[in-house]
Amino acid sequence: MEPNGQTDKRIVDMAEAHLLNVQRELQALTQRKAEIEGEISKLNDYLKDGVEAVSTYSIDKGTKEDD
Repeated sequence: MEPNGQTDKRIVDMAEAHLLNVQRELQALTQRKAEIEGEISKLNDYLKDGVEAVSTYSIDKGTKEDD
């Protein structure tokens, strides 16, 4: 059996390693969040532009048919 001081040091070393892994995972998730938010923004712009284009086409087509 290990002396108490060595056991405590191993527990602290393991806790530090675990916290480092948690920190790295948080950094990775933060990066993914930024990438996802950017993609959401692009898709929202694409959707808005598409809706405007379809609306304009529908209005123009409707106006031409009425003439």
